[in-house]
Amino acid sequence: MQRIISTFKALRENEYFTLRIKDMVALLIMLVIWTTVHLLLRPLGVLPQFIISFAVMAFFVTFTALLIRKCGVVLFMYLLAVAAIPALPDLSGLNMKAYVVMLIAGIIFEVLYLLLYSGVRTIPFDTILAVAVSLATIPLWTGLSLSLYIVKQRTLDLVNLMVLDFFIAGIGALCAFLLWFWMRTQPFVMRFEYES
Repeated sequence: MQRIISTFKALRENEYFTLRIKDMVALLIMLVIWTTVHLLLRPLGVLPQFIISFAVMAFFVTFTALLIRKCGVVLFMYLLAVAAIPALPDLSGLNMKAYVVMLIAGIIFEVLYLLLYSGVRTIPFDTILAVAVSLATIPLWTGLSLSLYIVKQRTLDLVNLMVLDFFIAGIGALCAFLLWFWMRTQPFVMRFEYES
């Protein structure tokens, strides 16, 4: 409990719970780029498209989380992605249920991030792990939203898909971290992060 209280204090000091207008603009720009990349991947075969699209999803979610570092940004990103990007990996055919699945995944990210928050920003394991785990749970919520019976009958397949999603998301998240690590000292990123 003490750890959670100290985490909230540390995050409150760096304005984690305050969204700025430029944060939302950056979020929308990231979403537009992600949507464009997703559309460019459509001609690929089913399996390559799934793997690359899932890694791209993890990449953009992680990069956005590292760049903006505000409460709720990943949750907003998930929900906006459902609206903007047709056929997100693991969500095909869910229609409105896709919003519920991504809402749950977004909440899992936010809770995990708060529990794992270390304050050390050189290698943000908290963000990378929270993204990988939250995205890896999508097949579970998708399965449960379709049929509990199918989930019970195909438990091993579901677990395999979740493990695969975890590793793909981890690769995408690590790629986003490497790009962010290189960009974090660029003047425009410094201005974005520290100027109000």
